[in-house]
Amino acid sequence: MPICDLVTCNAMIQACSLNGQIDRARDLFQAMNHRSIVSFTTMIQALSQIGQIRDAEEIFLRMPECDPIAWRAMLQGFVQSGHQERAIEMLESRKQEDPSSCTILIVEYGRNYQLDEARILYEKMPAKDLVATNALLAAYCRNGYIDLAKLLFGRMEQKDLFSWNTMIQNHDIDLAVLMFDSMPERNLVSWNSMLAAYAHQGHLRELQREIDSLVCDFSLEGVKPDEATFHSGIVGCNHAGMVRECCKCFKLMNLEHGISPQKEHFCVVVDVLCKSGQLNHAQDLLQNMPFVPDSAVKTAFLCAAGVHHAIRTKNLDVDHHDSGSWLALANSF
Repeated sequence: MPICDLVTCNAMIQACSLNGQIDRARDLFQAMNHRSIVSFTTMIQALSQIGQIRDAEEIFLRMPECDPIAWRAMLQGFVQSGHQERAIEMLESRKQEDPSSCTILIVEYGRNYQLDEARILYEKMPAKDLVATNALLAAYCRNGYIDLAKLLFGRMEQKDLFSWNTMIQNHDIDLAVLMFDSMPERNLVSWNSMLAAYAHQGHLRELQREIDSLVCDFSLEGVKPDEATFHSGIVGCNHAGMVRECCKCFKLMNLEHGISPQKEHFCVVVDVLCKSGQLNHAQDLLQNMPFVPDSAVKTAFLCAAGVHHAIRTKNLDVDHHDSGSWLALANSF
Protein backbone atom coordinates (compact mmCIF):
# COMPACT_ATOMS: atom_id res chain seq x y z
CA MET A 1 0.00 0.00 0.00
CA PRO A 2 1.26 3.54 -0.69
CA ILE A 3 2.61 5.26 2.41
CA CYS A 4 0.88 8.54 3.25
CA ASP A 5 2.47 11.52 4.96
CA LEU A 6 3.03 11.53 8.72
CA VAL A 7 0.08 13.74 9.68
CA THR A 8 -2.37 11.77 7.53
CA CYS A 9 -1.11 8.44 8.85
CA ASN A 10 -1.46 9.60 12.46
CA ALA A 11 -5.00 10.78 11.76
CA MET A 12 -5.86 7.44 10.13
CA ILE A 13 -4.40 5.45 13.04
CA GLN A 14 -6.45 7.47 15.48
CA ALA A 15 -9.62 7.09 13.40
CA CYS A 16 -9.16 3.32 13.15
CA SER A 17 -8.52 3.09 16.89
CA LEU A 18 -11.65 5.06 17.75
CA ASN A 19 -13.72 2.78 15.51
CA GLY A 20 -12.34 -0.41 17.03
CA GLN A 21 -10.25 -1.32 13.98
CA ILE A 22 -7.13 -2.06 16.01
CA ASP A 23 -5.62 -4.48 13.48
CA ARG A 24 -5.99 -1.88 10.74
CA ALA A 25 -4.39 0.75 12.99
CA ARG A 26 -1.52 -1.63 13.78
CA ASP A 27 -0.92 -2.33 10.07
CA LEU A 28 -0.77 1.40 9.35
CA PHE A 29 1.64 1.92 12.22
CA GLN A 30 3.94 -0.91 11.08
CA ALA A 31 3.95 0.36 7.48
CA MET A 32 5.09 3.88 8.41
CA ASN A 33 8.63 4.79 7.37
CA HIS A 34 8.78 7.51 10.02
CA ARG A 35 6.84 7.65 13.26
CA SER A 36 6.33 10.60 15.58
CA ILE A 37 5.56 10.76 19.29
CA VAL A 38 1.90 11.06 18.32
CA SER A 39 2.11 7.79 16.37
CA PHE A 40 3.55 5.88 19.31
CA THR A 41 1.23 7.46 21.88
CA THR A 42 -1.90 6.80 19.84
CA MET A 43 -1.03 3.10 19.47
CA ILE A 44 -0.14 2.76 23.16
CA GLN A 45 -3.48 4.25 24.19
CA ALA A 46 -5.45 2.16 21.68
CA LEU A 47 -3.86 -1.14 22.70
CA SER A 48 -4.13 -0.36 26.42
CA GLN A 49 -7.83 0.38 26.15
CA ILE A 50 -8.58 -3.09 24.74
CA GLY A 51 -6.38 -4.86 27.27
CA GLN A 52 -3.44 -5.65 24.97
CA ILE A 53 -1.03 -4.25 27.52
CA ARG A 54 1.96 -6.34 26.45
CA ASP A 55 1.69 -5.13 22.88
CA ALA A 56 1.35 -1.56 24.16
CA GLU A 57 4.48 -1.96 26.29
CA GLU A 58 6.39 -3.43 23.35
CA ILE A 59 5.61 -0.34 21.28
CA PHE A 60 6.47 1.90 24.23
CA LEU A 61 9.91 0.27 24.56
CA ARG A 62 10.55 0.80 20.85
CA MET A 63 10.26 4.57 21.20
CA PRO A 64 13.55 6.33 20.35
CA GLU A 65 13.05 8.72 23.26
CA CYS A 66 10.78 8.75 26.30
CA ASP A 67 8.10 11.38 25.83
CA PRO A 68 6.14 12.50 28.96
CA ILE A 69 2.75 12.11 27.26
CA ALA A 70 3.52 8.61 26.00
CA TRP A 71 5.00 7.72 29.39
CA ARG A 72 1.78 8.73 31.17
CA ALA A 73 -0.28 6.85 28.59
CA MET A 74 1.73 3.70 29.34
CA LEU A 75 1.44 4.29 33.09
CA GLN A 76 -2.35 4.69 32.84
CA GLY A 77 -2.53 1.58 30.68
CA PHE A 78 -0.80 -0.47 33.37
CA VAL A 79 -3.10 0.87 36.08
CA GLN A 80 -6.34 0.40 34.16
CA SER A 81 -5.42 -3.16 33.22
CA GLY A 82 -4.68 -4.08 36.82
CA HIS A 83 -0.89 -4.10 36.53
CA GLN A 84 -0.26 -1.75 39.46
CA GLU A 85 3.14 -3.34 40.17
CA ARG A 86 4.40 -2.39 36.72
CA ALA A 87 3.01 1.11 37.16
CA ILE A 88 4.90 1.49 40.44
CA GLU A 89 8.07 0.19 38.78
CA MET A 90 7.67 2.89 36.15
CA LEU A 91 7.35 5.55 38.82
CA GLU A 92 10.35 4.27 40.77
CA SER A 93 12.47 4.12 37.62
CA ARG A 94 12.42 7.90 37.45
CA LYS A 95 14.73 9.93 39.62
CA GLN A 96 11.82 12.03 40.89
CA GLU A 97 8.17 11.07 40.84
CA ASP A 98 6.22 13.18 38.37
CA PRO A 99 3.24 14.72 40.22
CA SER A 100 0.87 14.24 37.28
CA SER A 101 1.85 10.59 36.92
CA CYS A 102 1.46 9.97 40.63
CA THR A 103 -1.97 11.60 40.45
CA ILE A 104 -3.04 9.14 37.74
CA LEU A 105 -2.04 6.29 40.00
CA ILE A 106 -3.79 7.79 43.05
CA VAL A 107 -7.02 8.15 41.08
CA GLU A 108 -6.88 4.54 39.93
CA TYR A 109 -6.06 3.30 43.43
CA GLY A 110 -9.16 5.12 44.67
CA ARG A 111 -11.32 3.50 42.03
CA ASN A 112 -10.01 0.09 43.01
CA TYR A 113 -10.51 0.60 46.78
CA GLN A 114 -6.75 0.56 47.40
CA LEU A 115 -6.71 3.45 49.84
CA ASP A 116 -3.54 2.44 51.68
CA GLU A 117 -1.60 2.32 48.42
CA ALA A 118 -2.99 5.71 47.41
CA ARG A 119 -2.01 7.29 50.73
CA ILE A 120 1.50 5.79 50.74
CA LEU A 121 2.16 6.99 47.21
CA TYR A 122 0.89 10.47 48.06
CA GLU A 123 3.08 10.68 51.15
CA LYS A 124 6.15 9.65 49.11
CA MET A 125 5.63 12.48 46.62
CA PRO A 126 8.38 15.11 47.05
CA ALA A 127 6.07 17.86 45.77
CA LYS A 128 2.36 17.54 46.50
CA ASP A 129 0.33 19.80 44.26
CA LEU A 130 -3.37 20.60 44.60
CA VAL A 131 -4.39 18.15 41.85
CA ALA A 132 -2.75 15.22 43.63
CA THR A 133 -4.24 16.25 46.98
CA ASN A 134 -7.69 16.52 45.42
CA ALA A 135 -7.24 13.04 43.94
CA LEU A 136 -6.54 11.56 47.38
CA LEU A 137 -9.40 13.57 48.89
CA ALA A 138 -11.79 12.20 46.26
CA ALA A 139 -10.55 8.67 46.89
CA TYR A 140 -11.28 9.02 50.61
CA CYS A 141 -14.78 10.43 50.05
CA ARG A 142 -15.68 7.94 47.32
CA ASN A 143 -14.83 5.03 49.59
CA GLY A 144 -16.49 6.39 52.72
CA TYR A 145 -13.35 7.34 54.66
CA ILE A 146 -14.92 10.57 55.86
CA ASP A 147 -12.68 11.10 58.91
CA LEU A 148 -9.55 10.84 56.76
CA ALA A 149 -11.13 13.18 54.19
CA LYS A 150 -11.92 15.74 56.89
CA LEU A 151 -8.38 15.51 58.26
CA LEU A 152 -6.81 15.96 54.82
CA PHE A 153 -9.19 18.79 53.92
CA GLY A 154 -8.36 20.60 57.16
CA ARG A 155 -4.64 20.41 56.42
CA MET A 156 -4.94 21.73 52.87
CA GLU A 157 -3.35 25.16 52.59
CA GLN A 158 -4.97 25.68 49.21
CA LYS A 159 -8.47 24.63 48.17
CA ASP A 160 -10.43 25.07 44.97
CA LEU A 161 -14.01 24.39 43.95
CA PHE A 162 -13.17 20.77 43.25
CA SER A 163 -11.96 20.37 46.84
CA TRP A 164 -15.16 21.82 48.30
CA ASN A 165 -17.45 19.92 45.93
CA THR A 166 -15.66 16.67 46.72
CA MET A 167 -16.41 17.16 50.41
CA ILE A 168 -20.10 17.73 49.59
CA GLN A 169 -20.22 14.52 47.55
CA ASN A 170 -19.68 12.25 50.54
CA HIS A 171 -21.85 9.94 52.63
CA ASP A 172 -22.37 12.38 55.53
CA ILE A 173 -25.27 14.78 54.99
CA ASP A 174 -24.36 16.95 58.00
CA LEU A 175 -20.84 17.41 56.67
CA ALA A 176 -22.20 18.16 53.19
CA VAL A 177 -24.42 20.92 54.58
CA LEU A 178 -21.54 22.37 56.61
CA MET A 179 -19.26 22.43 53.58
CA PHE A 180 -21.92 23.89 51.31
CA ASP A 181 -22.71 26.70 53.75
CA SER A 182 -19.00 27.42 54.28
CA MET A 183 -18.02 27.65 50.62
CA PRO A 184 -16.53 31.00 49.60
CA GLU A 185 -18.18 30.53 46.20
CA ARG A 186 -20.41 27.92 44.60
CA ASN A 187 -20.87 26.63 41.10
CA LEU A 188 -23.44 24.40 39.43
CA VAL A 189 -21.68 21.24 40.63
CA SER A 190 -22.01 22.49 44.22
CA TRP A 191 -25.76 23.00 43.92
CA ASN A 192 -26.32 19.73 42.08
CA SER A 193 -24.28 17.81 44.65
CA MET A 194 -26.23 19.29 47.55
CA LEU A 195 -29.56 18.63 45.88
CA ALA A 196 -28.54 15.03 45.13
CA ALA A 197 -27.39 14.54 48.74
CA TYR A 198 -30.78 15.62 50.09
CA ALA A 199 -32.59 13.48 47.53
CA HIS A 200 -30.63 10.29 48.10
CA GLN A 201 -30.68 10.50 51.89
CA GLY A 202 -34.38 11.28 52.23
CA HIS A 203 -34.24 14.75 53.79
CA LEU A 204 -37.65 15.80 52.51
CA ARG A 205 -37.96 19.25 54.06
CA GLU A 206 -34.50 20.27 52.88
CA LEU A 207 -35.18 18.82 49.45
CA GLN A 208 -38.37 20.86 49.14
CA ARG A 209 -36.48 23.98 50.23
CA GLU A 210 -33.82 23.35 47.60
CA ILE A 211 -36.47 22.90 44.90
CA ASP A 212 -38.03 26.22 45.92
CA SER A 213 -34.59 27.82 45.68
CA LEU A 214 -34.28 26.80 42.04
CA VAL A 215 -36.07 30.05 41.18
CA CYS A 216 -34.49 32.35 43.79
CA ASP A 217 -31.08 31.35 45.12
CA PHE A 218 -29.73 30.04 41.83
CA SER A 219 -30.39 33.38 40.14
CA LEU A 220 -28.96 35.37 43.04
CA GLU A 221 -25.68 33.50 42.82
CA GLY A 222 -25.54 33.68 39.05
CA VAL A 223 -25.88 29.92 38.63
CA LYS A 224 -28.08 28.46 35.92
CA PRO A 225 -29.47 24.98 36.69
CA ASP A 226 -29.13 22.24 34.11
CA GLU A 227 -30.73 18.88 33.30
CA ALA A 228 -28.82 17.15 36.12
CA THR A 229 -30.14 19.66 38.65
CA PHE A 230 -33.74 18.88 37.86
CA HIS A 231 -33.10 15.16 37.53
CA SER A 232 -31.80 15.08 41.11
CA GLY A 233 -34.84 17.00 42.31
CA ILE A 234 -37.33 14.85 40.42
CA VAL A 235 -35.71 11.58 41.50
CA GLY A 236 -35.62 12.71 45.12
CA CYS A 237 -39.29 13.67 45.05
CA ASN A 238 -40.14 10.34 43.48
CA HIS A 239 -38.31 8.39 46.18
CA ALA A 240 -40.06 10.42 48.86
CA GLY A 241 -43.50 10.12 47.26
CA MET A 242 -43.72 13.91 46.86
CA VAL A 243 -45.93 13.91 43.76
CA ARG A 244 -46.82 17.59 43.80
CA GLU A 245 -43.21 18.71 44.26
CA CYS A 246 -42.05 16.29 41.56
CA CYS A 247 -44.49 17.74 39.02
CA LYS A 248 -43.58 21.28 40.13
CA CYS A 249 -39.90 20.59 39.54
CA PHE A 250 -40.72 19.06 36.17
CA LYS A 251 -42.69 22.14 35.08
CA LEU A 252 -40.01 24.56 36.32
CA MET A 253 -37.53 23.11 33.87
CA ASN A 254 -39.17 24.60 30.81
CA LEU A 255 -41.36 27.37 32.19
CA GLU A 256 -38.78 29.11 34.37
CA HIS A 257 -35.45 27.97 32.93
CA GLY A 258 -36.10 27.05 29.30
CA ILE A 259 -34.68 23.54 29.68
CA SER A 260 -36.39 20.85 27.64
CA PRO A 261 -37.07 17.73 29.75
CA GLN A 262 -35.22 14.66 28.55
CA LYS A 263 -36.40 11.07 28.42
CA GLU A 264 -35.15 10.29 31.94
CA HIS A 265 -37.14 13.22 33.37
CA PHE A 266 -40.37 12.06 31.72
CA CYS A 267 -39.86 8.50 32.90
CA VAL A 268 -39.40 9.51 36.53
CA VAL A 269 -42.55 11.65 36.48
CA VAL A 270 -44.53 8.80 34.88
CA ASP A 271 -43.25 6.53 37.63
CA VAL A 272 -44.28 8.85 40.48
CA LEU A 273 -47.72 9.35 38.93
CA CYS A 274 -48.14 5.57 38.68
CA LYS A 275 -47.16 5.08 42.29
CA SER A 276 -49.73 7.62 43.42
CA GLY A 277 -52.50 6.00 41.36
CA GLN A 278 -52.84 8.88 38.88
CA LEU A 279 -52.91 6.50 35.92
CA ASN A 280 -54.78 8.78 33.53
CA HIS A 281 -52.15 11.51 33.92
CA ALA A 282 -49.36 8.92 33.72
CA GLN A 283 -50.74 7.41 30.52
CA ASP A 284 -51.27 10.82 28.92
CA LEU A 285 -47.68 11.78 29.69
CA LEU A 286 -46.40 8.38 28.54
CA GLN A 287 -48.18 8.57 25.20
CA ASN A 288 -47.38 12.23 24.51
CA MET A 289 -43.75 12.36 25.56
CA PRO A 290 -41.45 13.24 22.63
CA PHE A 291 -39.41 10.08 23.20
CA VAL A 292 -39.98 6.37 22.83
CA PRO A 293 -40.54 5.13 26.41
CA ASP A 294 -38.30 2.31 27.49
CA SER A 295 -39.54 -1.03 28.79
CA ALA A 296 -38.82 -0.11 32.43
CA VAL A 297 -41.28 2.77 32.51
CA LYS A 298 -43.88 0.77 30.54
CA THR A 299 -43.58 -2.05 33.04
CA ALA A 300 -43.96 0.41 35.93
CA PHE A 301 -47.15 1.73 34.35
CA LEU A 302 -48.57 -1.74 33.71
CA CYS A 303 -47.75 -2.88 37.25
CA ALA A 304 -49.49 0.19 38.68
CA ALA A 305 -52.47 -0.41 36.42
CA GLY A 306 -52.73 -3.94 37.76
CA VAL A 307 -52.64 -2.73 41.35
CA HIS A 308 -55.29 -0.08 40.83
CA HIS A 309 -57.48 -2.18 38.49
CA ALA A 310 -57.94 0.68 36.09
CA ILE A 311 -56.15 0.21 32.80
CA ARG A 312 -56.36 1.32 29.24
CA THR A 313 -53.55 -0.40 27.40
CA LYS A 314 -54.80 -0.76 23.88
CA ASN A 315 -52.80 2.29 22.76
CA LEU A 316 -49.69 1.32 24.73
CA ASP A 317 -47.07 -0.55 22.70
CA VAL A 318 -45.53 -3.37 24.68
CA ASP A 319 -42.05 -4.60 23.86
CA HIS A 320 -42.55 -8.09 22.47
CA HIS A 321 -39.12 -9.12 23.70
CA ASP A 322 -39.60 -7.86 27.26
CA SER A 323 -41.14 -10.60 29.39
CA GLY A 324 -41.53 -8.19 32.32
CA SER A 325 -43.93 -5.97 30.38
CA TRP A 326 -46.00 -8.93 29.20
CA LEU A 327 -46.17 -10.37 32.70
CA ALA A 328 -47.31 -7.05 34.12
CA LEU A 329 -49.94 -6.78 31.38
CA ALA A 330 -51.19 -10.30 32.08
CA ASN A 331 -51.46 -9.60 35.81
CA SER A 332 -53.53 -6.48 35.20
CA PHE A 333 -56.53 -8.40 33.87
